[in-house]
Order: sequence, then C-alpha cells, then structure tokens
Amino acid sequence: MEDWLNTQNNSADVYVIGFQEIVPLNAGNILGFKNSKISKKWNSLIEAALNNRIPVRPVEEDKIAEPQKVYPLKEHTSVENDNSQDYECIISKQMVGVYVTVWVHSDLRQYIQHPSVSCVGCGIMGCLGNKGSVSVRFCLHGTSLCFVCSHLASGGREGDQMRRNSNAADILHHTSFPAGPLQDLPQKILHHKRVVWLGDLNYRIYMSNSETQSLVKRREWNVCCKMISLRSSSQRAMYSKVGMKEL
Repeated sequence: MEDWLNTQNNSADVYVIGFQEIVPLNAGNILGFKNSKISKKWNSLIEAALNNRIPVRPVEEDKIAEPQKVYPLKEHTSVENDNSQDYECIISKQMVGVYVTVWVHSDLRQYIQHPSVSCVGCGIMGCLGNKGSVSVRFCLHGTSLCFVCSHLASGGREGDQMRRNSNAADILHHTSFPAGPLQDLPQKILHHKRVVWLGDLNYRIYMSNSETQSLVKRREWNVCCKMISLRSSSQRAMYSKVGMKEL
C-alpha cells in the first residue's frame, strides 16, 4: 500500500482514491443491502499506510450497515491533536462497486469546506449502481474541486462505445451538489474550478489481440493510443467541448 500511494518519496497533501469493483458485481450486491465491510477494510489499510500505523481489523457489523458518508470536520483544538493523526478521511462513499475515499493532511483540514457527494447510477435499467459514478466535491482555500470516480458501460461490440458516451453524458447531467447556505457553491461538475475524472472508463484499443500484443512488445505506444476508442472523432468532440483533456 505504501508503494502504491508513494508515501515514502512524495507525500501529497490530499489523496483521492477511487475503486470501481470493490465488490463483485453480482445480483446480491447490486440489488441487496450495501456491504461496507470491504470499504472499511480498505480505509483501514489506507489510513495505516498514510499514518505509518498497523491496520486495525474491522469490527464485525450487522447485515444492515451504516452507509458511508461525509464526515463532519472538527475544529482544531490544539497542536497535540494535530500530531495524533497526519491524515484524516473527510469523505467516504460507496455505490455498489464504485467507492471513493478522500484523505487530507491535518494541516489542511481547517481550510476545507463544503464537502459533499453525489451518486449517479447508469447500470441495469439505466439506473442501478453496477455502473455509474460517485462524485465528491469540496473547497480548499476557496477553490472548488470536484472528483468524479466512474465505471462506464463495458463491451467491445459496435455501439458499446456510444453507451459509454451516454453514461458520461448522464453523469454530467444528473450529478448535483448542494448550493450551500449562501446559494453560491457550484452545483454541477463542470461549474467547479478544477475537475478530475477517474475510473474504469472501458474505452479500449480497437485492434486484434495479436496486433495489440505486437505493438506493446515493440513499445509503439503512439500507434496504440491512436486506436483507443476514446480518441475517435465523436468521443473527442464530446469531451473536448466541455474542456476536458486526457492525463
């Protein structure tokens, strides 16, 4: 976990970590009660890695578990309290397999305001949570930040990439955050100052397996990138018109 988060060489002030299949996408998990045991176990591992601690074994819960939520931010009370935990979780939210957890350094906690979450289901029947997004927003030093963790439609057949485009459009349209007590906070994804879209977008290389493996062995990444479905004219037009660029 420490290597994955690169905590030894380059610790960040804010960690936003997203999963797309934190639980198997079977009927029981899609239609049944939310299983938060796995997400709590991941949070324990992340907390241990960020704060150099031994992970705590999660306590067994009842079948109906408390849902993940936006954690209330506590006021600073003393320097001793700040030193007790370098990183704290301020947002944690699960929708079936999609899970987002946000950790901030204790020095920044007092500068974070208006944390909020918004979930959009795009899966079975166009609404269930086996596909879709969990978006989180907060303001840091007055700058609004939005992180969209998504799992878009799968499939490599003709027309599947249009389903992925449709999922992305639905997420942009339906994601909504509270405007705040003064009605001055951004409510839509693209109204924020900075937006990061991450996840399993499922756009893929449209070549045969043998051709793809041959290019990979020759490390011809530029050719592979040109064949990724996200880079087709329709996808580029949809994402570029809203000001997005691939990282």
